[in-house]
Amino acid sequence: MSRNLKRQLRDQFIDFTDTTSAIADQFLKSSNYDLELAINEYLSYQASPNRKDNKKLTQIFDKYKDAEKDIIDVDGTLSYIDDLGYEPEDRVALALAEFLESPSAGVFKRQNFVLKWQSIQLLLAPAYGTKIDKWIEFLNVEWKQAISKDTWNMFFVFLQDYEKDPELKNYDETAAWPSIIDSFVEYIKEGN
Repeated sequence: MSRNLKRQLRDQFIDFTDTTSAIADQFLKSSNYDLELAINEYLSYQASPNRKDNKKLTQIFDKYKDAEKDIIDVDGTLSYIDDLGYEPEDRVALALAEFLESPSAGVFKRQNFVLKWQSIQLLLAPAYGTKIDKWIEFLNVEWKQAISKDTWNMFFVFLQDYEKDPELKNYDETAAWPSIIDSFVEYIKEGN
């Protein structure tokens, strides 16, 4: 199957499911690039009420949600961020709001909260743990700028490449990576 056709199938999967390219690739590969089967598997996975992560994420959401509405409001968000060990002014709080698609400052909807955290769990296999720790260390030490949604999406693609090439010998600085990822690679190659 041509790379172009795979890209078209991935784009269709993303359009239909509103998920990331990494997750689309994972489900398409497991279904041998049968788009309908891949989408059905993804939707079945997402909807399964017996999934442990669904129950845990629902419990977390319920701990912080407003008593009258099915949202985490500003007070719940402040508690959530505090329990995560961050200050509301920290850039992690802004990244969290962007990631969870907060409709307004300090508000999270249940569906976005559960589905977005599920997508991370699905995407981030345990093998990525130390690499993500290194990324967070890099952000805290070296990077003092905002991080775009596109960069976050590209970071997950980069993680897959990083997994295949842990020494980053084949990393191509002239490729279309965001500059923050180029800086991260330099940081790693410098022995950090």
